[in-house]
Amino acid sequence: MATKKIEKIRTKRKKRVRGKISGTEKRPRLSVFRSAAHIYVQAIADDLGRTLAEASTLSKELKGSLGALKKIDSARAVGALLARRLQA
Repeated sequence: MATKKIEKIRTKRKKRVRGKISGTEKRPRLSVFRSAAHIYVQAIADDLGRTLAEASTLSKELKGSLGALKKIDSARAVGALLARRLQA
């Protein structure tokens, strides 16, 4: 029962935030998903209706190098990778 309530709260928050925030090509919306083991990030341009760039701890560039890094350092590396992909 508690799980359904938490899910309902999360869904309501998502709808509320998405109603207020819209990404453009110059200033994309950032979507972050954190699982217990990995982090996934997308830069989304809502006006174009597409994802501009994505990065995660499972990306080829990072997968081997993250090894024993702490979560915060892994997140920093994913952010840097996303920034490089957006600049390209």
